[in-house]
Amino acid sequence: MANEAETASAAKRTSPLRGGDVISTVEGLAWPAIPDQRRLLALNVLYQMERSERWPAERVRRYQFRQLRLLLRHAAQHVPFYRERFRQSGFDPEARITPESWRQIPLLTRSDIQENFAALQSEALPKAHGKIHEVFSSGSTGAPVRVRKSGLSQIFWLAFTARFHLWNGDDMSQVYGAIKTQKNAAAASYPKGVRARAWGGGFPFATGPSVILNLNSKTHEQAEWLSRTKPAYLLSYPSILEALAKHCLHEGIELPSIKRVHSMSEVLRPEVRRVCRQAWDAPVYDNYSTEETGYIALQCPKSEQLLVQPEGVYAEFLDPAGRDVGAGEIGNMIVTPLHNFAMPLIRYEVGDYAEVGGKSACGRQYQVIERVLGRTRNMVRLPNGQTHYPDYQDILDGFDHVVQFQIVRRAEEELEMKLVVRRELVDDEEEKLTAWLRERFQYPFQISFTYHDEIPRAPSGKFLDYISEVD
Repeated sequence: MANEAETASAAKRTSPLRGGDVISTVEGLAWPAIPDQRRLLALNVLYQMERSERWPAERVRRYQFRQLRLLLRHAAQHVPFYRERFRQSGFDPEARITPESWRQIPLLTRSDIQENFAALQSEALPKAHGKIHEVFSSGSTGAPVRVRKSGLSQIFWLAFTARFHLWNGDDMSQVYGAIKTQKNAAAASYPKGVRARAWGGGFPFATGPSVILNLNSKTHEQAEWLSRTKPAYLLSYPSILEALAKHCLHEGIELPSIKRVHSMSEVLRPEVRRVCRQAWDAPVYDNYSTEETGYIALQCPKSEQLLVQPEGVYAEFLDPAGRDVGAGEIGNMIVTPLHNFAMPLIRYEVGDYAEVGGKSACGRQYQVIERVLGRTRNMVRLPNGQTHYPDYQDILDGFDHVVQFQIVRRAEEELEMKLVVRRELVDDEEEKLTAWLRERFQYPFQISFTYHDEIPRAPSGKFLDYISEVD
């Protein structure tokens, strides 16, 4: 099969491709196309997923357990950490998996990964799984988690990325724009950013070009860059999207090229969807993924629900006692990637809470997430001993002059609300927000307000709504 360089030259020699066409790497062959091995594998996975997404839930679970058994056997035989963990917990990887036996396996935490990196690595990765690469997830604390992933993991990433665009109905011939962190920040800096010929390396379909701007640019610079590059689709953090949309509304800036918005990495609040629709008449499509696990959930094609991707992960949502929660309840999200044999993450505690849903609006019998509430670090331990997870939805309704906020717990009974505003709040507005905070936190905290030109992001590039200096 041809390599990536040959792929580009072959595409030039054949007739022009339309967005969404399969890229052929065989000289003189345009249709039906024969892609290179990487794209061929991604298309094969996508073909199977287009069928499994219509299976009944029982069949999906049966196939998940088939794959889990292979993963568990590999971990027991070739991963020192799990050999010892299974022995200590009394878990038999050769036996039939049941809900009871599955829960014998202790949860895997970020600190487990940090402290046992070498022992978590496979001693014998199957050759067909490809080359190993490493990914890093810094989180908000700056304490990185390093995970090894196989080449096969990247194949599944490409397949789920393709599913995301297909579910959204994206026109792949259009320009795709992104405002996000870049390894080479200078190369993607304002005013030029970076322009590439396609939406991503190894993507199985022909696409239009992509344009990328580093997120350290100013909001007014982002708006000007978008007006020049004219992407049809815009990917960024919800906090970036919200500030950008509000800036456009305030300054009367129109960006008619934007047809859809894609959000990433942070919790997507309803008001972000609302302000993007108001500014650009564009819907927002969400997804949920981590560097360690890959894709976990994609937005339902018919609603704002998130659908867990069972072909890639086995997901659990647990209460404090370790029991499954039901529809309408909030659970701690536990994820097991099904295909990364290079460094298995079995029952990995992602660090997020989510509200579990019932049936999906589209009819797919996948696990439904109604909303992701955010990181476990955002759980508040009140002075009276109770724990609470504040809901920040709709906080800025009626406060269009507030560009950004962050809540900091300075002391046991004190909260500071940091604000970036176009004008300072008057007394009755501060009183309204004070009442709102006390209601949402379910405790009569002392509230102070401070005003800032900007609020720094975490080392990962994500923006944190809540920081505690107490817990």
